[in-house]
Amino acid sequence: MGDKDNIELAEEFAAAIGGVLSSSRPIVDAGWLPKARQVGKSGNKVKPKVYLALGISGAPEHLEGMRDAECIIAVNTDPGAPIFEVAHYGIVDDLVELLPELSDRIRARKG
Repeated sequence: MGDKDNIELAEEFAAAIGGVLSSSRPIVDAGWLPKARQVGKSGNKVKPKVYLALGISGAPEHLEGMRDAECIIAVNTDPGAPIFEVAHYGIVDDLVELLPELSDRIRARKG
């Protein structure tokens, strides 16, 4: 996520799609989100229909908590990020630029 302010972008996007924002350990360790939202070896294991890995690099500890998702969509600026090895769909882009546009489009479609 890079910056605490980007958490708000991700929260807005999650709300627009009816999802829940979870996080990796570094986000929790930084105090940006509570531990209850942490996914991974030292957090929660989740099995959603769709898991959006926004800015997740793909550390094995995080993958352990989300690899059972039916569909994994990853967004990361690093085309070599390990998350792309497990993702069903991958987008190499800056989520800070992508999320506001996606949120606006989703809200517009919902009316």
